[in-house]
Formats: sequence, structure tokens, C-alpha cells
Amino acid sequence: MRGSRLLLLAAVALPFAPAAFAQPINEVAPQAPAAYPTGIRSHQPGLPSSVGIEAPPPAGTAVPVSETQSTANTGPLGGNTTIAQVDIDFLTKAAHSGLAEVAAGSLASGKASQEPVKDFARQMVNDHTLMNQQLAQIAQVKGVPVPQAPDAAGAAELDKLRAASGQAFDDAYVQNQITAHQKAVVLFRQQGEQGSDPVLRALARRNVPSLERHLAMAEALPGGKNAVE
Repeated sequence: MRGSRLLLLAAVALPFAPAAFAQPINEVAPQAPAAYPTGIRSHQPGLPSSVGIEAPPPAGTAVPVSETQSTANTGPLGGNTTIAQVDIDFLTKAAHSGLAEVAAGSLASGKASQEPVKDFARQMVNDHTLMNQQLAQIAQVKGVPVPQAPDAAGAAELDKLRAASGQAFDDAYVQNQITAHQKAVVLFRQQGEQGSDPVLRALARRNVPSLERHLAMAEALPGGKNAVE
């Protein structure tokens, strides 16, 4: 009798036993892809390591911007991104400046009459090409169109350089570079301090030392204010 009772209890309990092991396993939801380009390098071989930007924030990081000074764009990665007007202005001005730097450097690397000026011009082409690529990648993610050529003022300066030759060209290019880098240092410092987008602030802060070094190099060239006679 006792044995029959045990068998009955076992038979009743058996159908419920597998239920304890049949609970579904909670899966970890896959993370969304990063909203910023991950392939940006902080430097390339042969270029100063200070030219570059810091790693972008992880996807989903909130970017505080002023509602009265922001623009909503649809980026190529999908979804709306909001970027402040101050950041749009920086992207536009920095692109104009960088494109003018590359164009002037390309001209001077073949037209300058002094090797130190040619060497400087080649470095400006390399450094500012990299900087322009970084700006373009961030602008693409933000859905902000960037200029593809220097602005009117930059184009006018390039026309002056094309019209000069010999020592006059070297002097004009050196002065052009001193003025251009003075303005670039101010632009990037302001963005690093007052910009709204964290990635653009990081890029600006990271590149200020490089731009300051470019300025010092230009001032030390023959014809510069700190040139060694």
C-alpha cells in the first residue's frame, strides 16, 4: 500500500518536473552599430601624431544642443541627427580653410623657388588632406553637406598666388600661410571651447597644437616674421 502511494505521488509530480528546465533563456539584444565612423585614425605614417581626433562616443550618447540653435538632418546611416548651428558653421569654415590650404600647398610645392618653402607646402598638403577627410566623415554622419572648394576669399588668394612667380611667389605664399593659420587656430580653439557636438569639439581640440605648429613653421620660413636671416 505504501509502495503504491509513492508510485502515485511520483506519477503526479513527473509531468511538472520538466517545466523547471523549460523556461526560455533571455537573449542579450544586439547592440546598435556606432553612429560615428569607426575607421578614423588619429594619425597616419609620416604625419604628426597630433593630427587627428579622439574616439567618438558610443552609439546612443545624448548630444545636448540648444533647441533654438539646432538643425535636424537625416544622415546617411538612417535616422535623424540634430546638430547645432555653431557646429554647422565650424564644419563649413573649416572645410573652406582646409581646401584652400591643400590648393595653395599643391601650387607652392611645384612653384616655390626655395626648398624650405616647398617642403613646408608638401607637409601642408599631407596634413590638411587628412584633416579634411576627418571633417568630411563626421559631416557625412551628421548629414551636413560640406563645401567642395575654397570660398570666394580663398579663391581670390589662390589667384594672387598663381599670378606671382620667383621670390615674390615665395613671399606671398608664406604670408598667406601665416594669415591662414592664425585664423585657423582661432576657429579651432573656439570650436573646442564653445562647440556643441562632442566629436567636433574633440577634433578641434586635438588639432589646435598641429595648427599652432604649422603657424610657427610658416613664421620661421624665409620671408616669415621669425625667419633666420
